[in-house]
Amino acid sequence: MTPGLLRMRILSKTFLAAMLTLCIVQRSSAETEEIRRLIEHVRTGPSLYRTPEAIAYFARKGNDFTPSSQDREEAIRSLRAAIILGEKGARAENAIEVLINKFPRAQHVVVLRSETFGPGEGSFEDWLQTYALSAKNKFLLSSVLLEYAMASRCEDFIDITLDKEFVDKSVSGGRITGAVVDVYVVLTFNAASCGLNRLTGQDFGMDQMAWRSWFTRQGGSFVPVSTSASQRSTSTTTSVPLASGTDLDDVVLKGRYRMVLATGDEMVGTVEGLDDTSVVFETTDGRGYKFNKGLVVEHELIALPEKMQAPAETDGRYAESRIYTFSQIRRNPPAGGKLSVRVLSGKEFIGNLASIDDQYLRLSIDGSEVPFGKDAIAQIASVVEKKQPTTSAAPKKDNGPFDTLFVKNPETDEYGKPLEDLIFVGTILEEQSRTVVFRTRDGQKKTFSYEDIKRRISHRKKEGFDAIEKYGKPLFCPDGMALVDVPPGKKGRPFFKVCIDKYEYPNTKGTVPKGNVSYQEAQELCESQGKRLCTTDEWKWACSGLEEYQYPYGESFNENYCNGEGNRRLESSGNRSKCLSKFGVYDMMGNIFEWVTDQDGKPMLMGGPLSKCHTISPGVGGSAKPITGFRCCKSN
Repeated sequence: MTPGLLRMRILSKTFLAAMLTLCIVQRSSAETEEIRRLIEHVRTGPSLYRTPEAIAYFARKGNDFTPSSQDREEAIRSLRAAIILGEKGARAENAIEVLINKFPRAQHVVVLRSETFGPGEGSFEDWLQTYALSAKNKFLLSSVLLEYAMASRCEDFIDITLDKEFVDKSVSGGRITGAVVDVYVVLTFNAASCGLNRLTGQDFGMDQMAWRSWFTRQGGSFVPVSTSASQRSTSTTTSVPLASGTDLDDVVLKGRYRMVLATGDEMVGTVEGLDDTSVVFETTDGRGYKFNKGLVVEHELIALPEKMQAPAETDGRYAESRIYTFSQIRRNPPAGGKLSVRVLSGKEFIGNLASIDDQYLRLSIDGSEVPFGKDAIAQIASVVEKKQPTTSAAPKKDNGPFDTLFVKNPETDEYGKPLEDLIFVGTILEEQSRTVVFRTRDGQKKTFSYEDIKRRISHRKKEGFDAIEKYGKPLFCPDGMALVDVPPGKKGRPFFKVCIDKYEYPNTKGTVPKGNVSYQEAQELCESQGKRLCTTDEWKWACSGLEEYQYPYGESFNENYCNGEGNRRLESSGNRSKCLSKFGVYDMMGNIFEWVTDQDGKPMLMGGPLSKCHTISPGVGGSAKPITGFRCCKSN
């Protein structure tokens, strides 16, 4: 190689290195400017924004709170900025003080008039709680403040408060047996806590003073977490990626985006064209723009083009017959039949079209209208119910072993005294939040309310030699654990005996249980002590006992026995002496949700606020949430 050619190669490599360094500096500068702009959105936004519904509700309560700003767009920019800052990690360290001091949040109130509660609907408290969960889901889906893709990232930071006004009420035996109620569901969306949790890895909930105290203890600074396990586990996974900065290589043509320009303009719409230098953009209100790519400081994908969206999953009862766009349904609503609406998170809802306007499509599902914001919808399809194969063969009878239910007899004798309980023998097919689905020995399918079930005896069909062999061996429990076993001479053995922690982890009386724990982390912590996570059956027996009570303390619900506000305020273990099962295990209801393993080895959750001994909740993939904890078991 000649000296001249060698010099040229060296100069070429030097030039490339210099250009690469310049690109990195420019991108870093763009991100720094983006973080500065997001912090300014928080700084200039309101600390608390209330929707018109919330203002009306609080005014009725005598709270004439007048926020410093009721600019809806200003509030939305602030909420969105707090969420995005939380995902910047260590790069947004200087946002922490602003987030703590401003503490942006928003309140919305859902009002339900003259709702009727009656027999067969479980306890009044459980019935009321269903409205809270429904209102939260509708709040997320209908994009009251933020589009679903953004709001769902912080769904664990929505505080729910229930208020009620009785129009009519009947009480028997100290319990509400019937009522007509106006229900007010107060939803507080705490963008500050969400952003701070992801930025710092700390969890002080909605307590602004606790955040300030922590920040002061850190000397006004902290060591920011990277994308650690705790940060990943508390984030909500969605199918919509977030992209920011000036690099538009990931932009999908015909995708729906939110874009922010260096001029401060923010717009939502569809990318209609894209070349090396320019973006052609059509907003949702039909306006067209063409601007230089260098002007884009932030872009967020809201929905993929329709042709790229995967077909919606159905529950097996329905098959898709045609895919529609929102505009097609708007122009020519289909007559009759059911629609499937799949939102950006992948969840699917099937119902009848109730109404549609420029912004919302409303489905009638089980008698309630559920609104879906236009920008939250990934796919709309018409569906038809599949024909189920018919057979003339007699239903196959179960040969046992059988389950037994003792059900309250609705009839009385001539003196008004209830007749003896009805006894049904068969198989428990499914346990829902308020009912048990049961198949009798002759093949009849029945549904019973938990409130009407006086006692139940369950029998496992697959005991297996190993389980029975383990059951026959003696088992001695270490300190801090209780033995779950059936006393000798009694029938209905669960075909296992097990030791279970008396208190939620760290299994110490007077200590607040550990939250924000993933399923895997819970397994590892139990294994480090020579224990393991409990199975659903073991946990249920430890809670309900041989009598299979609905609650650890008996059949009747008592709101004062256990901590029913665990989703807002955890209490120290053993704080409530009456929240105790027959085996001496504390806080199996209320306080924190606990990880367990089902028969297929999948993560599930039991316990927690307003649950029953038999309530098993989905394990959401085993990821950690602020109120997921655990206790350990040990067996032969």
